[in-house]
Amino acid sequence: MTNVYVRSKFIEEYDTTIEDKYTIEKYISEKHCSIDILDTAGQDDYASLIDTWINSSEGFILVFSITDRESFDNVKTKYDRIKVNKGDDFRVILAGNKSDMKDQRVVSIDEAMELAISWGTDYVECSALKMSNVDKAFMKVSEKLLGKILKTDKKKEEKDKKSCFCF
Repeated sequence: MTNVYVRSKFIEEYDTTIEDKYTIEKYISEKHCSIDILDTAGQDDYASLIDTWINSSEGFILVFSITDRESFDNVKTKYDRIKVNKGDDFRVILAGNKSDMKDQRVVSIDEAMELAISWGTDYVECSALKMSNVDKAFMKVSEKLLGKILKTDKKKEEKDKKSCFCF
């Protein structure tokens, strides 16, 4: 999904690495933003790095394959680990990939929606292969992060106003 979002093309044979980092410029809610993306490809082989990745991040797209029950169960575990590390101070989107393979679906839309609702977030069904809704998943988490930043800036501005003295 990250390659589709960053490079606008699907890579058939992808050699996963420990992590890939990207920085891209996008307009989000009419504001020019620089987005840093860390793609960990969800590997559990690097368990010692997971907490570091979580603590250095503010937003997460937790992706599972609609054709793979185990991947769906894994996103629940990853969400719980993020929550342990971040408390409630993070933004998340649940994304079901491989929507082009509906005939092989093992995770229903209702089940995925129910999980997203329990997390207080959105569910996006997408297909990296068809390049469908990938942008939507990244934009939704980016909009949530921008909202958090603007809310924090507004609170800081209000606090600064309260502590301003004029003689």
